[in-house]
Amino acid sequence: MSVPGRPAVERFTNGQSIGIGSLPHLNADAAAAFSIGEFDIATIPTLPMRSPAEGMIAQAIAGLPGVSLGQYGSFAVDPVRLTGVTSIETDLTTDAFAGLRIFLDLARNVGVDGLPVKWQFVGPVTLGVALQRAGLRDTQAFTIAVDAVRHHVAQISAAVSNALPSSVQLLLLDEPTEGLAPALVQQVYDLVTTLAGEGIAVLLVSPSPAQAIRCADRLTVLTSGRAVLRSDGDQARADPTALNAALELAPAKG
Repeated sequence: MSVPGRPAVERFTNGQSIGIGSLPHLNADAAAAFSIGEFDIATIPTLPMRSPAEGMIAQAIAGLPGVSLGQYGSFAVDPVRLTGVTSIETDLTTDAFAGLRIFLDLARNVGVDGLPVKWQFVGPVTLGVALQRAGLRDTQAFTIAVDAVRHHVAQISAAVSNALPSSVQLLLLDEPTEGLAPALVQQVYDLVTTLAGEGIAVLLVSPSPAQAIRCADRLTVLTSGRAVLRSDGDQARADPTALNAALELAPAKG
């Protein structure tokens, strides 16, 4: 749920602990209880040890026509069936999203609604590389990857909002655009901007800050794992001097 005039990121405080997401649990109920009880911010778990379908790549390829998942997490693609794909199905009732479903059921019952919730999804670069290695051409692989991530993320965020309507969401996307063509990069940031407008706090990790600076409410520059600058997004855009120094960039001309 968004707060009018207040970015979702402001509803988090420094030093809060979160889970990494992927857990070794074989039991989804135990994983949900752990994820809610052991972190400051309840973290929706994925359980690849319980089922290969919950691996990060396996979740992302769920619903893609012509893609089949093997018993141990491998997958095969039919490039012909993927050519001209216009619709991607996100079926949250499948085994790929069991951890999500069990978490949301428990969270409703124990009063998590109103508290922050964190979740994560694989970035389109990682998915695109996986599709490329499976035999798709570069352009096709990364175009499908962007579409798949965008569709799945939108559906998952809607499911979390329906289950926990008063909870602000924190979505972790790791290096979602590194190496993508400019048109695909813009699609990813359009998604980030849309999610932020819906009240979802997006934690965006990227070594290429140019696009992130344009849409961020808060900016943190890390050097060797140490925060060397924390800045308000509007302030950085109005006067990027400190940010440029932290990034070791020359001020933009013109």
